[in-house]
Parts: sequence; structure tokens; C-alpha cells
Amino acid sequence: MKLLWLDCECSMASFLQWRSFEEHESGGDRDRVADVAVRAERVLGPESLVNWVSLSHVYSLVGAYGGPCAVLPARSYFVLGTVKGQLLIFTYQEFLQSVLVPRVAADHAETPLRSKVTHLVMSQDGTHIAAGYESGDIFLWNLNAGARTAVQNTIDPLDAILHVTDHVGRSLCMVSFLEGRHTGLVVADVLGNVVFHNGHRTGLWNLTYSSKRLMHIPPDEVILSAEASPDGNTLALLSNSKFALLQVAPKLKVLYEEPLQSKLTVTASVPQSCLNWDGFNVTYSIGKRIVVYLNILGRNTTKLTSSFDELILGLYWMASGLVGVLTVSHQFLVVCPAEDFKIALNIDLLVHDLIVPPNKHFQWYDNKMYLLTNYCFKVGNFVSWSTPILRNVQRGQYIDALELLDQFAQQYFPLAPLLSLEEDLSQRRRQLREPFQNLTFAALKFLLNNNKVESVEDLLNLALTLQAKWFPEESRETIFQFLDLTWETILQQEKATREPMQAVFLKSVQSLVSQGAISYIPPNIFQAVINRFPDSLEMFIFTLDHRSWDHDFLVRKCQAREDFDSLIYIWNVSFHDYLTPLLEGLVWIREGRTRGSIVYGDVKNEQPMFLFKYLAFIYRGEQFPLEKPIGSAADVKSIELQISYVLFNGVGIEWPPGNGDRLKTRKMSDDEPPFPYFNLLLDFDCTKFLALLNEIMENSFFDDEEQEEQNLAAPENDSVHELRVNRQYIMDILLDVLKTSGDGHGSKKIYISIFLSHSTVKYPQYIRMGKRDLELILSVLCDAQFNAVDLESIKLDAEIAIENILTIYNPQDTDVFALKLREKKFNKPLFYLYSKNGKYAELLSMYFDESLADTGALKPFSETLKLIQKNILPHSPEALMIIEVLKSNFPNILLHKLLTPKEIVLASQEFDPNLHGCITNSKIPDEVKLAYLHELYASTDAPSATVANELSLKKLYIDLSCRFKTGPALTEWLKTLNFKNVDTNDIVEALSKSKGNEEALAVVFEKLHDYVEVVNCTNNYIKGWFKGYESVDLLARFLDFGMDSAVLAGAERSHCWVALLTCLIKQFELTDADPAKRDACKKMLRRAFLRIAVSESDSEKGFSDVLAGVLEHQEVILMKANDLKEVLLEVYVTYHLEEEVSNLFLKIVEESSVDIVEEYEKKLCQGWSIHSDECDVCGKKLWGVGLDKVYFQLWAASRRKETLPEGLLVDGRLLVFKCNHAFHVKCLKNLGQKDTFVCLTCNNIRSNDTI
Repeated sequence: MKLLWLDCECSMASFLQWRSFEEHESGGDRDRVADVAVRAERVLGPESLVNWVSLSHVYSLVGAYGGPCAVLPARSYFVLGTVKGQLLIFTYQEFLQSVLVPRVAADHAETPLRSKVTHLVMSQDGTHIAAGYESGDIFLWNLNAGARTAVQNTIDPLDAILHVTDHVGRSLCMVSFLEGRHTGLVVADVLGNVVFHNGHRTGLWNLTYSSKRLMHIPPDEVILSAEASPDGNTLALLSNSKFALLQVAPKLKVLYEEPLQSKLTVTASVPQSCLNWDGFNVTYSIGKRIVVYLNILGRNTTKLTSSFDELILGLYWMASGLVGVLTVSHQFLVVCPAEDFKIALNIDLLVHDLIVPPNKHFQWYDNKMYLLTNYCFKVGNFVSWSTPILRNVQRGQYIDALELLDQFAQQYFPLAPLLSLEEDLSQRRRQLREPFQNLTFAALKFLLNNNKVESVEDLLNLALTLQAKWFPEESRETIFQFLDLTWETILQQEKATREPMQAVFLKSVQSLVSQGAISYIPPNIFQAVINRFPDSLEMFIFTLDHRSWDHDFLVRKCQAREDFDSLIYIWNVSFHDYLTPLLEGLVWIREGRTRGSIVYGDVKNEQPMFLFKYLAFIYRGEQFPLEKPIGSAADVKSIELQISYVLFNGVGIEWPPGNGDRLKTRKMSDDEPPFPYFNLLLDFDCTKFLALLNEIMENSFFDDEEQEEQNLAAPENDSVHELRVNRQYIMDILLDVLKTSGDGHGSKKIYISIFLSHSTVKYPQYIRMGKRDLELILSVLCDAQFNAVDLESIKLDAEIAIENILTIYNPQDTDVFALKLREKKFNKPLFYLYSKNGKYAELLSMYFDESLADTGALKPFSETLKLIQKNILPHSPEALMIIEVLKSNFPNILLHKLLTPKEIVLASQEFDPNLHGCITNSKIPDEVKLAYLHELYASTDAPSATVANELSLKKLYIDLSCRFKTGPALTEWLKTLNFKNVDTNDIVEALSKSKGNEEALAVVFEKLHDYVEVVNCTNNYIKGWFKGYESVDLLARFLDFGMDSAVLAGAERSHCWVALLTCLIKQFELTDADPAKRDACKKMLRRAFLRIAVSESDSEKGFSDVLAGVLEHQEVILMKANDLKEVLLEVYVTYHLEEEVSNLFLKIVEESSVDIVEEYEKKLCQGWSIHSDECDVCGKKLWGVGLDKVYFQLWAASRRKETLPEGLLVDGRLLVFKCNHAFHVKCLKNLGQKDTFVCLTCNNIRSNDTI
């Protein structure tokens, strides 16, 4: 089905190529009626914005025509459609101008149409009117043809000039004039007919019309709404499946089309819908859902959607993107689609008693609402913005009036165009500026004259806040004027009224200043506020513009409070003077107090510690103490130069300027030091001043390395109060101080030395230090006494300082310097010195020197050892010294866990393998020795060591292992032990010292191939087992171990079997009192005789010889006859049963399976060939190139007779059928085959054998 139903062909392709579309979906249903965006609802309600006029006389005339049913407003008159079909034209003074009759003038005898008017439309020039009727008829009138009769002043009915009957019997959706045409109508009906009716004259000059169908729709669709643009050239159409825009003239063309989210099903009741557009923006609704297109014919179209809680009956474009929404409950909502459909105004039309349905009896035109009510015709006109203001003023509600002005001047005030306000915010505020000022002064005068004290505070807060917010560039003068007028008016009041008014006024000013609402107040009011609220002094100083200050008053107050931060701020800001606070502070330091200071006043007990913070702020470019920028970069640089002129001047400066006297720091001129002010601050608080220098030297102000020499000294002309310095200059001053300071300045010299060291390393590109200077710094730090409490905390800083110097300088005599460092226990610099000069033996010795208090400050021992290994040459003198250090401290390394056993083993092998012998030191615990020797001999990462006295080390290793290892751990260790260069007697001797080592001894004898001793160990274990009775499985495992050894014993084979069986038989006799043990013994005997029967089957006399030997054994001869009889019976039954079973199997094989056995033997010789090299199920390789390594592992394990891992065995089994087809067993099982396997290819070959 086509998206649009045009008779002519048209395409959207060209339209979509240049048009970009953006769609925004708003939130879900909201309570639109309850959402009110008005801040001051109590003063700006609908009733105050709309002025309603009732035209009650109109209905007295309209009643004769059946009553009104449609309205068409214009500027000078309005047209009412009636129930009987006539159209009545009235002026707004309620005079009837014309009656239009639905009858063609050419047939005057025709009876006028009696049908209800549903549509009214007027041509663009206002000369013609068309009306659509409930019957589907359409009539057209020429208003210029009618005239009032002069004689009787009566009104003659005006007949129509054209009657269109093509739509009779159909409900009309739209009637519209085509642009520039008086007789051209575009009509749409619900059945989908959109027709252009063109009126024209015949040859007899009679008016007739021709019709052209513009579009048609399928039978299952209907047109819900249709609307023409204001010029009539474009149609907006809404059906139950899509929305579209159609250009009618000059050429028929589709401008836009879009399907609905879901097609509506057409039933007997058509869904409620409406549509409206203003030529640029379109809105339509279906049910409760509204859709808005902004700039629909532009390149950046925005689609907005939302839903309402009520059914929408009508939509009306208002001013500046506002949409009027008429709901089923007679609510007219003014919404802003661009602001998420926020409701700007809600007008309740229910009180006006509209004729139902309301959308047919409501019109919006020229910012007015036209209502057809049940009683009269009403016109609602939006008032000007000044009307609600004046209403509040007349009622004396000035605060409400100001709140309205505040709302009018908000950034978001969508009702502005409806109230004759400018849409642009800045223009709107200029529009309201003069009324605001006049209203403010009038309100103030009214409140003061009427003694409304409680309202003055609200007025001040609101007026001053709005003034500062609306007009910040003019706020100072306006606020000054307003506050002055208010203050003067209050002062003129009588005392009883004046005092409460003053209190309220001053409190309001204080509150506004604290909130930051205003920053300007007159000085006289400033003084009054401070006197009333003295605790707000600091807040007023740092918040208000300095032009509001009463400077003398402020200085007196701050001096009395000793608020030095505020005093400095006042002086800096008021006079742009940053030198005077510094110089007055220097005088304060010199005198120990201030007397008559123009900045600080008289101070006795305080000290100006704030000066350091003040200077830090200046060199950061920040205003003290607010941490805000001082000003421009040029201003900051000028201030820094002035401060540097004082701080780093080599001589005293003239102060005050012009008096010829220099500001001195000493009472006697001869005692005046160079750089007097620098030294004064250094002596005042050395640590704080050096901290200040450390901070300010980070400033780029000190970066200039190419400054001329004359700039780095005192200027010749005192009138130039500027001085440039760099970091080197500051360092030179401090070096001078360091050299000239006596012994009584120990702490000062230490602090300076630390600072010099730190700065030298921090700024290597800016600072150069000579060798003598560096030696001086090192000397001061090494000779310093840190016993005093105040110096203990800087010992670590001194260490760091020395280490910093050592990174750039090496002392001339490192040995002497090292002794000094050792004496002071400066471990970190000593460590660095040894490392830098390659004295690694001394470096290692530090870790073991008990005189060094804190070796924890050193690097980890392992890292140091790696560093030495990397830099030392083998067999060098230094290497030999390192070996001696390691040898003498070998126990400490292990005991203090400086290295792990593995690390010390590797290190010993690296430096000297003979170091391994140190492990025998008696100071080292046996457990540590064992761990070390294990890393040396058993660890896979251990080096292949060649060590002197290796046999003794191995003997020690074996002895310790046998002593500390037990059970399975000992057994496993013995299995992995290499017996090369090992005296096995030592092992046997060590194991024999402890009981319960039978298994371990058996392992040793097995590795020595001494199977007789293995059997003896087995017998010892058996005897011990029956005494202690452990797990039967352990007994069986150990018995198997002994029987395996008996089989391998060779010439001693029979002897071993006799020993094993005799031991078991003897235990059988001893267990007669314990049934459980006797039963276990029977099982072991049975197990042993079965093994003999199998292993000795190739020897005719094997079994009988063993049995004879057992019976002849002395211990067996001495047994009780009953016990021996029971044992022999067990032997006979077991042996006879085994023999009978074997014979039976042999007979079955010989008699019943001769052919199979022959074929089997043949195949064993030949092997079955595999037809293909891949498994027919999974496709993986079965043999040949590319075979999985798992099969090689299976083959190799089979050849070595190893036990195969279960998972490997299952994954690797193959099955080869007689038909030569091969498969993985796992693949066949995955296909459901279990016990019996069938060849998948042949499907009839079965096999139970896997290969």
C-alpha cells in the first residue's frame, strides 16, 4: 500500500536528502492539570491574566435562528454559525451586520438549507466566507454583495454565490480557501475524498464550479483530521495510519509523511483527534497523546511527544511556540513543548459553561479566546503585564507586585508574548527596569509611611536582590541611591518608629551582604551595620567592594580587635600598597612591639608571624588572605619587584620615602649587617623564613638566569623601589650568613645548610655551588650536635641533606668523611658514600655493625648483594674482602633472615663455593642448616656445587634429614636422593637410630639391590604392624613391596620367600587371642601363597621348596599343631583353588577356542592394519604424521611398563575392528555404545576388544 494516496506521482527521496530529522520523546503521562510552572501562583493566577467580556445581547438575536453552533472571529467582527444554517455577522459592539442564507442567489425561490453549521472559513482579504454543513453541503458568500437598506435601516439576507454538493451525505473534515482565490475551495471528508472545487463563470456569466480529486485512500482507512496552512497552499492530513503534509499549489507535491506508531482500527466510532498548524509548526493529537513538529519544513525538524491524563479535544498554536490544549474536562492548558510540555498556565473554562462539545464552540484568535456558552458569547483577552502589577499596587500589595516583576524577568517565562512583554530576556529586563525602580521607591515610601516594619525587610531583600541580578552593571549606583533614600527616610521618622525600622533595615543589609546578594553599600550605612553587628566585620571587609568602606572607621575597629589579616587586606586593596604592611612588620620585629603604627596600631604582646604567610601569598600572586588573584600579571610582577627590593636589598632602604633616613634593623649603625631585612627575618624565625624561601623559589619570578649584575645588588637610586633577583642570588646570601655566623648559631647554621643542600639538588639548572661551599655545608652538618630536643627532629633532614650533596659531590677524603658519618650514625649517606665509591665490603659490614643504631634505613640486603655482584670483579681484592665479610657473618645472614636459604646458596656459589662450609657453624640451628643443605643438594634450582668437604656436608644433610623427616616425607626424599658420593652406611645408621623407619630402610636397600635386607625390613614392619595394628591396606602394600623384592632376589629368592612366610605364620600363632588380627594374617598368607603360585609357576620345585623350607624352619617346628594345621589348610585350599581355576581356563581355551586362539596368535604376530588414518567420528589422526602426542605417551609408558594416568588412558584408547576400521573408544561411547561396540561403517561387526 502506498504511503500517500496521491492521484499524481510524487517522491519523498529529494525531500529526505536535504532534510535532517530529530525526534525527542518526552516522559510518560503526567498530571498536566496540577503542574503549575508559576513561581508566584498566589499573585499570578489565570484570573489576573485574562479579562473576560460577555456579549449577552448577541444571543437574543441568534436564538431566532436556532442558537449558535460555530464561531469565526476576525479583528472587527465575528461570524456565528447557527443550528438552522444561517450565518450572522456581528461587530464587537453587538450590532448585527449581515445574515447569510444557505441558498444560491440565482434560485431565490429555493428553500434555504436547514442544517447545522460545522465549518466556517474566510478568504485572506475578508471578502468571502465559506461554510460547511452537517449535511455535507458547502456554501460560498460574497460579503461585498450585501448592503443595509438606507430607508428602514434593515438587513436584507445575503444569498450564497456558490453551492457545492459533491460531499452531501458525508461528514466534512476541512474546508479551506486556496491562496489568492475567492472561489477556490479545498474540501476533505471522512471517507478520504480530498477535492479541489474551482469556481468559475460560464458563458452566461453564471458562477459554477469544477472539481478535481487530489487524493484517495483505501477503504480500510479514514481521514481523522485535516487542516490547511494560513495561506491555504499546504494541507496537513491525519489518518488512522499516517500523518502527511501535502502542497496543493502551485504544484501538487508531498512535503512530509510519517506512519503512526500503531495503525488505528477503524470502527463505528472514530478516535478523537485534532490537528493545527501555523505554517511552520504542526501539532496533532489522537486520544490523549500529542505530537508536535517544530520547524517541520526546515532542515532541523524536532519531533516532541507526550501524553496527557485527559482526552484532548482541541489544539491551538499560540505565540512563540506555545500550544493551547483543550481537554475533555474544559481545561485550557498553555503548554511549552520545547520544555517537556511544561504547563505555563491552566485556565478553567468549566466555570463559563461552554456548549458541549467544547472544541466546536471555542476559538483562539489574535491572543483572544472566543467562547460559545449556554448563556452568552464571551471573549477572553490576555491583559498587559502592567495590569496585574497595578492591581497589586492599588491594593497596597507591593511585595506581590515585585514578585510579579521578578517572575516576568525570569529566563523561562513563556507567557511573555501573551502579556505584551519582549521575548528576549535582556530586552525584557530593560523594558521592566524603569517600572521596577519606580515601584521599588513607591513601595518603600508606602511601607515607611504606614509603619509596616515587618514588610520592610522583605522589600529590601527582594528589591536589592533583583537589582543586583537584573542590572549588575548599574546595581552599584541604584543600590547606593535606594539604600541612601531608605536610610534618610528612616532617620526622619519619629523615635518610636525609627529604632525598630533601623534594626530591621540594618539586619536586612547584613543578611544580603552575607548571602552575596549585594556588594555595595554607602559608607555611612556600612558604619551603622558594623556598629550593630560587630562580629560581621571580617565578613563585610572580604565581601563588600572597597568603595563601600569607611577606611578610618575600619582601621580603628581592626586595630582594636588586633585583626592583622584584615588590616593588611584593607591597606593592600584601599591604597594598592603592599610595601607598608611589610616594613611596618619589620619595625615591629625590630622593636618587639608596635607603637603608633599606621597599619597595626599599638601592639605589645603579639609577634607578626603572619608576615611569612603574607609574603608567600604575594609571590603566589594571591591577595592575602583570600587566596584570590591580586590582579593582572603586570601588577603581580610589579608588586614582587617592590617586595624583593626590600627583602633582598644589601643595605637599608630609605623609609618613609623622602625623609632621608634609612630603616635600620639594629640600634647601632655599626652593627647593621649586610642584607639587613633578610637577616632580620632569618633571626626572627629561621625555620619559617627558610620554609618561605623554599616556597617562593618555585615561582617563575626567580627563573631569570641572564640578569645583569647591577640588578642583583642594591639600586643606586632609592627612588626606584624595584629589585630583580634569582635563586643563585638568594643562595649566595645564605652562604654569606653561613660563613659569618659564629658558633652560637648552631641550629641556625644547620637549618641553612639543610636548605642549601635541598635547593642545590632541586634547581640544578639555576644554582651553582663551589667545592668549598659544599665542603662547608657537609662540615656543618657532620659537626652538628643533635642531642638537643629541638634538633632531634631534624636529624633525618640532615641525613637527607648530606645524601643530596653526595649525589653531586664526592668529599676529598672519603675515609675520614665516612668515619664522621659513622660517628653520627648517618646510615643512609654512609651507605650511599660506600656504594658510590665502590667500597662494597664496608657497605656489607654496615648490616652487621651493632654500633649503627638503625640499619633498617638501609636497602634490603638482597638488593645490595645483587648490586655488588653486578659491579664486582671476580678474584679482585674487593671480592676477597666481601667473601671474608660473608664468611664471618654467615650465621647472622641466616639467623636475621637477611637472605632466604635459596638466595644465600646462590650467592655463596657466585662468590666462593667454599662458603657453603660455613653452614656447619654451631651458631646456626639444625633446622636452618637442613633448609640450606636442601637448597644446595635437593632443589631443582640449586647450582651444581663443587664444595670442599662435600662428603661431610652430605653426611650432615643425610643425618639432619633422617632426624627431622618422618613417614612419607622421609620415604619420598630417599627415593629422590642421589646416592653418588654418599656413604650408605651413614644413611642406614641414621635411620636405624629411630623406630618406625622400616619403609625408609627398605627403600635404601632396594636402591642398593640388597633384596634380603628389604625382606628383613618387611618382616620387621609386619611384626610391628601386628603389635600396633594400623590400616590393613598399609600392611598389604608393604607385603607386596617385600614380595616384589623376593621375586628379584635371584639366588636368595627361596630364602626370602621362606623368611616372609615364616614371619607371617609366626604372627598367625601370636594372634590367636585377636580375631581381627588373625583374619588379617590369613588374608596376608593367602595373598603371599597366591603370589608364590603365580611367580613360581615356571619352576616345578619352586613352590614345594619354599613350603619345605617354611616347615623346616625352627620357629614353625615349635608352633602348636592346631595352629600349623589351620595354616597348612589355608595354603592347600588357596593353592588347590588356584590350580583348579587355572586348569579349567586352560581346558576351555584348548577345547572350545582353538580357532580363535590360533587367529588371535596370528593377529598378535601380524597386527590388524587400519584402513584409514583418521577416526571416522571425530576426524582426528589415528596414526602417521600429525598424530596427537598422547598416543606416543601411551606407547612409551607401555614399553616402560609404567602405570598410565586414568584420564590419559581413557582419552587415548583406540578400537580396531576386523574390517580394518578404527575409532576412538571415547568417540564410540559418546555415540551411546557401552559394553559392546559396533563398527559404524559396517554396522554388523562386533568387538569387545580394544587395542
